[in-house]
Amino acid sequence: MSKVQLFCAQTGLARWARLVLSIALIAGLFWALPTPSAADTAADEEAAWKQASRTGDPRLLTAFLNDFPESEHYITALERVTEIINGMNQARAALKDNPPQFSKPMRGISDELNGRSIESMLKIQPTFPPILGLPDRTWKNRACTACHKWKKENLCTQAQTYQFRDKPDFPHPHGPQFHVALKIWGENGCL
Repeated sequence: MSKVQLFCAQTGLARWARLVLSIALIAGLFWALPTPSAADTAADEEAAWKQASRTGDPRLLTAFLNDFPESEHYITALERVTEIINGMNQARAALKDNPPQFSKPMRGISDELNGRSIESMLKIQPTFPPILGLPDRTWKNRACTACHKWKKENLCTQAQTYQFRDKPDFPHPHGPQFHVALKIWGENGCL
């Protein structure tokens, strides 16, 4: 054994040297991986925009804004997200003086909610998938009650959790205005 080998073995440098060489080898493999071409990126951008704009799902629109900040569709996506936020603010203002009740039709919120009660919303198809990426056949043409056993009491418990969130961490399947309506309903004792 040479003096260098003996020194490395005694000091533990051999293990460090192997670790450094392993890291360098792995890093070299990653650097050697092909990067997506501009055509691939453009195709990904168009596919993401097509899905986000078609559905209007706030999650997809926000993901598009984060993933493609240089896109020609960026301003349009930003306008759509702004409309959603404005709709939530409109719902909040409309319900402030006239809080929703479980069986009473709501007014002045949005076209989707006007004339509908919280109770009646449970019996119609949601606007957005309850879980992002869920196949259409799983949730379209089905009411919330097809999967959930919502009753006034357990929906109230769910609605009361919304009062601790300034914004939804995911959009409600019936849209952000309904999320606001449930939040206000929960804050007001679920009448």
